[in-house]
Amino acid sequence: MSNKRIAVECPEGCMVFDIAEYDDGVALTHYLTDDLETVILPDQVDGKPVTDIGPGCFFNHPEITSIVFPETLQHVRESAFALCRGIRTLILPDSVTEIGIHAFRDCTGLRKVVLPSGLKQLKTGTFSFDYFPDNVEFIVKDGLETIEPAVFFSGGLSLSFVLRLPDSVVSIADGAFEPGMHVLTSLPYNARWFAK
Repeated sequence: MSNKRIAVECPEGCMVFDIAEYDDGVALTHYLTDDLETVILPDQVDGKPVTDIGPGCFFNHPEITSIVFPETLQHVRESAFALCRGIRTLILPDSVTEIGIHAFRDCTGLRKVVLPSGLKQLKTGTFSFDYFPDNVEFIVKDGLETIEPAVFFSGGLSLSFVLRLPDSVVSIADGAFEPGMHVLTSLPYNARWFAK
């Protein structure tokens, strides 16, 4: 593994990242730019695919309103986009198989979320403190199997958006959802899903 700093040009300007380079891919470990609203992530660096967004890589970048992910991406690590309150649309490519805990915590600007079909598990706190409005568009694709506790922790007591889960979901942990959420699933209703 080698670490280095790179500059990437995009239509809005230049982005600077610290990266970790592995034999088979690249992880973006720290985003060092703070004046771009639209971020278009590279799909490769020095001929190697960008496969990872590291822990806390984009932590507390409220200036970002739009982000485009590469189809090479596989992992979004813990707290990768925490406190990115300006992001309005989150569309993750189907290549993503892992989203770390608290990855999108405090992303209060989100109005549309599309989860990837490659994702099997929604981890603890992924969308905690996001305070989704009633009209948020939240798409969960077929393929998701497990929902851990507190995925939507402290999302607001008046939360009333409808979350439709695919039939592929076979396990929902106690306390996965906030009271007030409407969850449509083929699983038998369990009040413990909404327990504090």
